[in-house]
Amino acid sequence: MSAKGLSFRRVVAIVLLIAGIALLIAGLLYHALPADKLPPILGRLPHVTAHRSERAQTGVFGGGLLLVAAYFAFRRSRASSR
Repeated sequence: MSAKGLSFRRVVAIVLLIAGIALLIAGLLYHALPADKLPPILGRLPHVTAHRSERAQTGVFGGGLLLVAAYFAFRRSRASSR
C-alpha cells in the first residue's frame, strides 16, 4: 500500500467484492426460503409458499459475475502497485 492510501482500483475491487457477496447471499436466500418466509427487505409475499427461482438464479449468477470481476480488479490493482 502506498503512502496515499488505497488506490482507486483497489477501492473498486473491494466494492465489487462486497456487492458480489451480498448478491450471492440474497440469491441463496431466495433459493432456500419460501416467499412467505423471506426477510421483508427481500420482498416478502404473505400468502405464497413457492420459491422465487428466477430471482435466486439471477442473484447467484450476478454475485458470481461480480466476484470474478473483483478477482480481476484485485489482480490489476496488485500489478499496478508493483
